[in-house]
Amino acid sequence: MSKKIFVHIGAHKSASTTLQRNFLLNKEKLLQQGLSFITPSTIATSPLGKHFRVLAKGQLEEKNKYQRSLQAARDSLAAIASSPADREHNLLLSWEGFLGHSSLDRYKGIYANMDRIGESLAYIFQDYSYHLLLLIRRQDDFIESCYLQQIKERRHITFSDFLASIDFKNTSWLNITKDLQNQCGKENLSVIPFECIKHLGTAAFIEACLRCFPATVDVSNFSWLRKANSSLSKEGVDLALQALPHIENALAKREFMRIIFAYFSSAKFGKSKIFDDFSRRLLVEYCREDNAHLLEHHVSSRIDAKVGKTVAQYWLGS
Repeated sequence: MSKKIFVHIGAHKSASTTLQRNFLLNKEKLLQQGLSFITPSTIATSPLGKHFRVLAKGQLEEKNKYQRSLQAARDSLAAIASSPADREHNLLLSWEGFLGHSSLDRYKGIYANMDRIGESLAYIFQDYSYHLLLLIRRQDDFIESCYLQQIKERRHITFSDFLASIDFKNTSWLNITKDLQNQCGKENLSVIPFECIKHLGTAAFIEACLRCFPATVDVSNFSWLRKANSSLSKEGVDLALQALPHIENALAKREFMRIIFAYFSSAKFGKSKIFDDFSRRLLVEYCREDNAHLLEHHVSSRIDAKVGKTVAQYWLGS
C-alpha cells in the first residue's frame, strides 16, 4: 500500500495556526495512529517550501529554472517521506505557504499563479496517495485579515492603498478550487469554510478537517488549544501606521510591534473592522454567484448540515 500524505495548504488567516498548534500539541497521539505531523517550519526551510516561496514571488518564469525547482521539491518530499522517523507512517503536512503569501495587494487579488501551484502540487505528490485540504474565508473578512497581517509583518500600508490594488475579478474561491481540481483531481481536494469553527468550536472543527482525509483519526483523547492567534485592534493599527514609517531599524520595528501586540491586540480591544459597510456589501454581492455555486457543489459534505446552512447564509449575506 502506498504511503498516504494529507496536506493542509491554507488559506492564510483561516485557522491555519489553530490547526498547526493543535497538531503539534497532539503530535505523539497522531504518531500512535500512524500519522506523522510535518511542521510548517520543516516545510518552509526545505526545498519543498522554497519552491512555493519562490513561485509566489514570480521568480520561476523561466522554464528550466521552474523544472529544476520542481524536481528539487519532489526530491525533498521523498526525503521526508523516507526518513527513518517517518518511513513507517503516513504524513500530515500543514503550511499555508503552499498557496503563496498574504500580500494580496501584490497579487492584485486572492493569490496568483494557481495553475502553476496546482501543477506543482500534482507533480510533487504524484507518487503518493494524497489529499489536499483548502480552508476558505468570506472575501471581505479574508482581505481584511490579510491586511492586518501586513501590519503585523511591519508594513506601513494603508487599507485604502491595499484595497485599491485588489481587483474584485480576482477574488473567486470558486476559480481557485476549480484550478486545484483540474490539476490534482476533484477527488483529491476538500474545501471547508473557516467560519465553521465559530459554530463547531475548535475541537469539532479540527475533527471535521481530519475527517476529510481518507483515514480514521481518533481525537477523543486529544488535548485542545482553543485560541491560537490574536489579531490587531483598530487602536493598534492606527498606532502602527503612525509610527512604522519613522522607525528604520528592523530590530526596533520588531520590538515596537511586540509592544503593540502586547497592549493593543484584538483580545483586549476587539478585532479591527476596516471595510466600510458599502464596500463590504459590494464585495459580498459581487462574489455571491460564485460563492453560492462553491458552497453548494464543492464544500465538503463532512460539515454538519445545520452549520453549513448557517455559514452559507453568512457567505451570501442573507
